[in-house]
Amino acid sequence: GFGCIGNTAILWVFHKLATTRFTRIFRFPVMGRAIFDNLVTVALGTLHRDSPLSFFMQCTTVPLWYAGLPTPDINRLFQNAHDDGMLSTGSLQALDLVDIGTQIQAGLGVSVDDVSASEVLLVTMMPDDSGSIRYAGNAGAVRDGHNMVLEALAASQQRDQILAHTRFLNGSVLFPYAPLSAAVPLSARNYDPRHGTPLYDQTMILLATVLAKAQEFADNGVPVRTVTLIITDGADQHSTFARPQQIALLVDDLLRAEQHIVAAMGVDDGATDFRQVFREMGIRDEWIPTPGSSAGEIRRAFQVFSQSAMHVAQGGQVLSLPAP
Repeated sequence: GFGCIGNTAILWVFHKLATTRFTRIFRFPVMGRAIFDNLVTVALGTLHRDSPLSFFMQCTTVPLWYAGLPTPDINRLFQNAHDDGMLSTGSLQALDLVDIGTQIQAGLGVSVDDVSASEVLLVTMMPDDSGSIRYAGNAGAVRDGHNMVLEALAASQQRDQILAHTRFLNGSVLFPYAPLSAAVPLSARNYDPRHGTPLYDQTMILLATVLAKAQEFADNGVPVRTVTLIITDGADQHSTFARPQQIALLVDDLLRAEQHIVAAMGVDDGATDFRQVFREMGIRDEWIPTPGSSAGEIRRAFQVFSQSAMHVAQGGQVLSLPAP
């Protein structure tokens, strides 16, 4: 009702103040937008999904954070990627079979025009928020590991060229692609795993988002590399449209460009053969960490991924994840 309209209107006003010529009078064309990013991400990052203010999250979904900005044409980005040889016909057809454009849009975040870096690294994480993470007592370790990656990148000299994005395994977006200064850490308030495991569906959406954002930069002549991490403690159980073979096509396309890394962490559940699961999804063995179920092992696996992302940010080539 009025609450939805009011919240959206407030964010729209923040955006206008952050992006109009007013900010340019003082020669800070990006500062206003950065303030807007921080205000919104901090505000939404403090809200629990089931809090009394959850209506706020429903009314001001991520695309509205940037109300008034030109919305990238997802189909055009995919077609451009296909024309550039980045996306195979098989992957293009797989992405065209399902209506996931809105979910992809939710992750695209900051406009290319607001990024001043001459080259960009996209760091993308998808933490498992299924109930088994909580039942195994691993929610804290996943929170710590995710935040460790963000903190390490934010402390690096290359931080200004890095955009981060976190989407949960069940589809909720913690924050879209944004500067590290606007990244939202995981907390007990915004991360309470108790859902299912739609691993294939959400991996398809996640990688499609990575591809779309990378193509958006490529279309604007900005070199871009990506590092992506999927985290799960179980095999797929609740996917409805994506199959592992389709994901493998998309992963192959990304890896063929030699500008992308796709890693998948399988947290030991005592039953799942994660290497087999991820192989079927096209992910290479050298990018499949399989930590045990202890908090220490999970944190070490995140630390190894963080080190690899840092190395890529520094311009290095990483052929595999080192042993933790």
